[in-house]
Amino acid sequence: SRLTSDLTSPARSYYISTMKALIQTGSSGRVPVPPEKRFLINRYDFKDTPETRGHLEKIREHFGGLGTLVLELRHGSWQRQEALAWLEKLDVTVANLDYPTAADSFTLPVCTVGNDAYFRLHGRNFKAWFDAESGRDETYNYLYESKELDEIRGRIHKIKAAAKSLTVVTNNHYQGREVVNALQLKAKEKGGRIPVPPALLMRYPILKDIADSRIGLW
Repeated sequence: SRLTSDLTSPARSYYISTMKALIQTGSSGRVPVPPEKRFLINRYDFKDTPETRGHLEKIREHFGGLGTLVLELRHGSWQRQEALAWLEKLDVTVANLDYPTAADSFTLPVCTVGNDAYFRLHGRNFKAWFDAESGRDETYNYLYESKELDEIRGRIHKIKAAAKSLTVVTNNHYQGREVVNALQLKAKEKGGRIPVPPALLMRYPILKDIADSRIGLW
């Protein structure tokens, strides 16, 4: 994003002032995703080098005062023990990811850098993910199946056991599919039926398996 690639951008000052104002009005540092501030480093070629470490140090300097800083790093060089130890000293959280990977991708199933853990699900649309001509919608056009969610739930429990807190975000957002999978995960954790928005239930009949017909959200 522009915030992380150009730290001299006017957008940086605007972001910081806006976040501080929101925190001061009672958000208790829980903006935009409680309680983290996530910064996307989504270039697969963002390798662990002296230059990129320097850039992350600047990001920490500029934004660290707003709350827990979460970095989404996608290159496998960051999962070397020495790199992870350096990130620990930087006092950040490194996001756990579920996404299509290549040979040099960040693939740690449980990353314990940071007390306030973060787990982001991007979907598994491999074909679109690695196709430069695919648009945003197609890239995130994926609905996790129940068996895949069971696997993810296992990772959630392991990550949670190693952290003080855990935020799980579904980002397979095409046509509301992230909400479908979030509700399914919630139902699996609860072990019973849960409220489901009627419009979403009509669009995704699969949710009948978890919807509590006695309770409506609206």
